[in-house]
Amino acid sequence: MKRKWPRSSSQCRRGRLSRANAGGLAMLAATCEGVVAVVAMRALER
Repeated sequence: MKRKWPRSSSQCRRGRLSRANAGGLAMLAATCEGVVAVVAMRALER
């Protein structure tokens, strides 16, 4: 049982880091898309 804990904890940490990075990239992509959409809407309004 003691041997499994360090491995599981390291895997959980890696999973959390990878998920956080993926979430950050998704947020950046969403913000970029939102900015492009706003600029497009403003261009269409003009």
